[in-house]
Amino acid sequence: MIYRSLSSWFRILAYQAVFVAATGALAVPSSSPTYLLPMNCSELIPDPEPFLGFFEAIAQSQAVADKSLSRRILNTIALRNKLAEGWAKDANPIDGLIRKTLCFYRQQTDPLGVIPYSDPRIIAYVRKSMPQLEEKTKEVIFLVELEKAQRDAFESQIDKNRHVVQSIEAQAQKDANKIFSDISKSAKKKVRTQ
Repeated sequence: MIYRSLSSWFRILAYQAVFVAATGALAVPSSSPTYLLPMNCSELIPDPEPFLGFFEAIAQSQAVADKSLSRRILNTIALRNKLAEGWAKDANPIDGLIRKTLCFYRQQTDPLGVIPYSDPRIIAYVRKSMPQLEEKTKEVIFLVELEKAQRDAFESQIDKNRHVVQSIEAQAQKDANKIFSDISKSAKKKVRTQ
C-alpha cells in the first residue's frame, strides 16, 4: 500500500518535472488551472476540478492564438457555473460531460502519457469536440430546467388543490369516524345477542 502511494507520488513528481522542462511552468494544485491532463479517468467518481482546471487552461492558452476556441470553452464553463448556482445535487452534470470529453482523448491516444494543456494534439481534439460538447451541454441544461419547471408546476398545482384536498380529507375523516362507529356498535350488538 505504501509502495503504491510512493510510486504514484514519484510518478506525479516525474510528470511535473517533464512538464517544467518542456514548458518552463510548474503545475499547481487543482484550485488553480491544471496544466496536465489528469490520469484518473478510470475512477467511477473522480474529482471534477482537475478536469475543469485543465479545460480552462486550454482556453487561457488559446486566448490569443484561437479566440474562437477560447470563447467557446469559457462559454461552456460559464454555463456550467450558471447551472451550478441552482443545482442542489452533488454533481454538476456538465462536469461529467467535460470529463468524458477529455478522458475519451486520454483513452484513445495515450492512457499513461503526460499530456500538457499546450499539446497541439489535445488542442486540435478539443476544437473538433466542441460542437458536440456544446450541444450536449445545452441538452443537459434543458433537461435540468425542464425537470425544475415540471416540479414547480406540480407544486403549484398541489398548492392550488390544497384547499380542495383539505376539505376532502375533512369529509373522509368524518366518513371514517361514522363507519368506524357503526362497525363498533354492530360488534357490541353481536356480543350482546350471543
